[in-house]
Amino acid sequence: MDFKDLSYVLAIARYQNITKAANSLYVSENGLFLIEKPDGEVVEFSNDQLKNDEYRQYLGSGLPKVYLGWTNNLSYKNWDLSMQFTSQLGFKILNEPRAFYENNSIAYNRLKSVEEAPYGGQYTLSSSQPQTFVSYYLEDGDFLKLTNLTIGYTFPIKKNNKYIKGVRAYLSGDNLFCITGYSGLDPELSNWYPTSAGIDARDKYPSIRSFTFGLNLTF
Repeated sequence: MDFKDLSYVLAIARYQNITKAANSLYVSENGLFLIEKPDGEVVEFSNDQLKNDEYRQYLGSGLPKVYLGWTNNLSYKNWDLSMQFTSQLGFKILNEPRAFYENNSIAYNRLKSVEEAPYGGQYTLSSSQPQTFVSYYLEDGDFLKLTNLTIGYTFPIKKNNKYIKGVRAYLSGDNLFCITGYSGLDPELSNWYPTSAGIDARDKYPSIRSFTFGLNLTF
């Protein structure tokens, strides 16, 4: 295991917006990735490929092509309902936790999915296959998320009430559900820096689902 080599590859991925990587096709009987070179030749993975740009191809962008948002406010008598949906489409995510932990060359913190043969083949990754960044760890990041839903009820107040003019109770939920094919924790990434866009960093705290009950009083 060589974190230095993997860190170098991930640095290249960040610099190039994760668009350039070795295109892995399947796993050899030796438990190593088989890499397709840009000229179509298929070769078995070797450590020399980690820093050799000859083996990398453009496979997608970490920046979404489309950002969508939809907010709807509904009311019926004393009830009100608001919904906020967000979506991002047309981008790839480098699943960095898989690149680090879905590997038999490490003896700790391995994901259970490492027992599965990549690409539905018959060979699992060998302990001789070092951690690396290949297309096997790139996933479609498209998602549709219900970011917030709030339901409220406004209680009727007598007009001659001198102390309280309005009372509204509400229940609000954030991050309620996400429709996506991405296998990581959350496809909605911060993309705080352009060259890091599309990289789902390992060991991050997962997004939380929260609920809030509130009461609005108007005096």
